[in-house]
Amino acid sequence: MPILDLEEIKKEIKEEVLQWLYKEVKQPDKYLISIALGHAIRKTVERIRKACEFFLRYKDNPDLLMEKHPEYKKEIKKLKKVKLGCIINGRVYEEMIENPMFEKDYNEWLFRLAFKSIFKEKKE
Repeated sequence: MPILDLEEIKKEIKEEVLQWLYKEVKQPDKYLISIALGHAIRKTVERIRKACEFFLRYKDNPDLLMEKHPEYKKEIKKLKKVKLGCIINGRVYEEMIENPMFEKDYNEWLFRLAFKSIFKEKKE
């Protein structure tokens, strides 16, 4: 399902951790299982929450992102311009113009930045 469901994520983490523990430890202590599961779930939920907060804070606000994270200035400025080209009488004319789709392109880029590890896994 394409919707982020924390309960489903918790269930999957529990299955993965239990599978790993029983494979590696054979008969793990129930207390160890409880601690491992709780830690894995908390860390995962926290990372998802931070990615969502990052995206929502800077969505539709590239100036704030550049102010707070100047390391992204160059990439954002690239999104602001697009190359427009045409051929007239066999000659190529190109010009950089303001990107009319900048807001959409910026928000899509920001989303991919905030959730890059998810998209990275999908490619592999």
